[in-house]
Amino acid sequence: MTASSSINYLRLKLLCILEGPGATVLKETLQRGTRYSPPIYLDEYLLNLPDTSTANYRSLNDKGKKKAFNTPEKKQIKSDPLWDTFDISLLYKCIRLACENVASSDDATRWKDQNEMEGVINKIKEERNTCVHEKGTGLTEPELQAKVVYLKKLFNRTLEAVKVKYGVSDSEIAKVSDKIEKDTKDIMEDFSEKKILQTSFDKLLPMFKEETRNQLKDIYQKCMSLNQLHFLNDKEENRINIQDIFSKINLQVKSKETEIDCYEILEEFSQTSHPRQERRSRLTMISGVAGSGKSTLLNFILSEWLENKNNCRMKYLENYDIVLRILCRERVPSSLQVLLDRILPDIFTMFNDPVVKYLKKCRVLFLIDGLDELNSSSEQLLNDILDIGKDVQGFTFICTSRPERVSDFLAKTRENYQQSEICIKELSPVDRIEFVLKHYVSLPPNGSTSVDKLRQTMENIVWRDYFGLPLNLLFLATLFHEKPEYLKNSSTQSSLYLTIHKWCVEKLKGRLAIKQPMAGENSQIRELGIKRVLKVVYRIALEGLLQGRMSLSEEDFVHLKNRCEEEKLPMEEFMGAFFSLRSSFTKLKNESLRKKNDPMTNDDNDDIIYDVPHKGLQEFFAARHICLQHDLTSGLVDIRRLIQEPLQSQSQTRQDMNNLLLHVAGLLSVGNQPDSGAIEEVVDLLAKTGVKKCEDWLKVLEDTEINDSFLHCVADHDNINNDFQTTVNITDNTVLSASALLPLIHKKEVEIKLQRDHEDLKKLSMALKNHIHKRLKIQHHYKYPGQAALSDSMLQDLPR
Repeated sequence: MTASSSINYLRLKLLCILEGPGATVLKETLQRGTRYSPPIYLDEYLLNLPDTSTANYRSLNDKGKKKAFNTPEKKQIKSDPLWDTFDISLLYKCIRLACENVASSDDATRWKDQNEMEGVINKIKEERNTCVHEKGTGLTEPELQAKVVYLKKLFNRTLEAVKVKYGVSDSEIAKVSDKIEKDTKDIMEDFSEKKILQTSFDKLLPMFKEETRNQLKDIYQKCMSLNQLHFLNDKEENRINIQDIFSKINLQVKSKETEIDCYEILEEFSQTSHPRQERRSRLTMISGVAGSGKSTLLNFILSEWLENKNNCRMKYLENYDIVLRILCRERVPSSLQVLLDRILPDIFTMFNDPVVKYLKKCRVLFLIDGLDELNSSSEQLLNDILDIGKDVQGFTFICTSRPERVSDFLAKTRENYQQSEICIKELSPVDRIEFVLKHYVSLPPNGSTSVDKLRQTMENIVWRDYFGLPLNLLFLATLFHEKPEYLKNSSTQSSLYLTIHKWCVEKLKGRLAIKQPMAGENSQIRELGIKRVLKVVYRIALEGLLQGRMSLSEEDFVHLKNRCEEEKLPMEEFMGAFFSLRSSFTKLKNESLRKKNDPMTNDDNDDIIYDVPHKGLQEFFAARHICLQHDLTSGLVDIRRLIQEPLQSQSQTRQDMNNLLLHVAGLLSVGNQPDSGAIEEVVDLLAKTGVKKCEDWLKVLEDTEINDSFLHCVADHDNINNDFQTTVNITDNTVLSASALLPLIHKKEVEIKLQRDHEDLKKLSMALKNHIHKRLKIQHHYKYPGQAALSDSMLQDLPR
């Protein structure tokens, strides 16, 4: 055995001595300093300290007492009344807080003075830390022998100081000293390599948890603050702590069809329906459409873990030692071990073993974000993690995805994992208003005086279907804060996104006008240049969507860079207006950014990646490309060719294209009158993505502002595929589209549920004449005096 071996056993022997005999010395100090012999739980001892106690714990305020020990330390204290499993770090902290007649915690001089008991105790702790953290070639045999002689002297000096301070008899100190001598000799002479590895592993595990947590906290720190619309205004003051603005998300357990508090989703993992499932690792799937809050929920869970608070809102999170987040859209290593080596390079150096070996002994919560955005590398990584995790009870998985990818993934993992499926429900109108107000008041400058006006505006529009998504509510709050006059042009989801996009272009023009002032014809040329580069953005968005990626490829980046140069547009300004610039979590090298002598691609930026800010925006950009192709060819473009042919060679499905096609329908409606061929294509393709029921078509029509061409095409489609048994549900969101469509289609059963006033229900009443009125539910309300229609008037207008 040599110092050059891959595992330095001599160093591990030294660690065994420090965490064995060294810990014995500190435990003896703690017992003598508290004048209590175990068994006794240390937290109970501290709570019952008498008024005459000189222990430093008594001088702490309530907040200080809560933070005196971290969550893992509290769990350790509560589980061990004998103090046998306390490592050196915990014993040292306990001595500082619990022992009588020790120096105050802020007396750094005495805690460093090795002529004092406090100083030699601190020195033992420092020796342990040096052994764990040092990055060198390891120990030689002579170096180990010399270090052991030094440590035995240090241990005996400490025991002598304890004897003097606490009046311990010579015979009692001699017993401890003899035990230290024997244990040290056993480690040096009798420990086999296998025993050394096992002993050091057991001693190192608590330190592994602590060190890993600390390093991950540094990596994840940016998750604590959000600026989800940074492409509109990427200022540091616009970053908001997620703890301050997070709003509860409505969740439903699919199998039970019961609602669940989003703060209690971890409780689901403790419930099993079959005894044999108890030994399987646990996995839950959270499904929701783009912009419903899936990623925000996982970021909130992560931020709660990083906060390490006693009053954590996310219940049962304290049960986990480590939380690991995987973003499926990132380019990542193909194995968990390589991933951990990349993001935690110091951990392997400290512990001499593969990090996965330690991880398997921890309770780990994996947050897997965006299964619908998997790429080839992240899919390999996920498969590796799931293969490892199937045999590890301490691993728990929370995954997010759009609904269309859920069933295949659950089928794939059902055999090895105890599963649950949770769906994100739309926010209620009341929750939508509170969500917008919460974000609005957090935008700088804070304390805006327009809250009441915003609330009034929200009450008039919040019932619209597309405002059930948090992302759209964020757009609304930001628009009202910056450009309230734009809201009048945002009556549909597509028009809302179009307004946001035009605003981004305006802000880009404004920045360029300041940096590169131009006038007259030159200014118009620049505007045309921006339009030409945007066409590249739209095309890239569709290609990325069809390939299942949100990050720019090397080829994408080069195309945009070259186009910006051709149009004499500053690349950095343009990219910042429409893309997110982020550092890769795994710090993988983005080949497209490693180009010397380029201010956008220098070595300082070789870890950064450009993303479309949100998948909903990517779908909107892709829809813009399709509509532009339609305009350029005078309506002769084959939309199927643009979408379906590329799908045949990709992992995407027709269901994945639903939101894209909704944007195409919406954009075609706000432009020039589209030709019937394009409309028929969109309607047919929407039907292939799963839009089947009449009430689904009503929602599509609402997003086209009930365009007459779309209306008749949808009516023709429904008449051909008529299903009399299908009940049409009409709500506040679809009153207008139902009034327009129902007279054009075959007889159906109709249910009506209204919660707000509608100015013209007579039109809906006329549309219902040829249909069967199955159920009518109206939320009654009365206002006197008032201008709003009353419930009794609504009842008179609707047929019974």
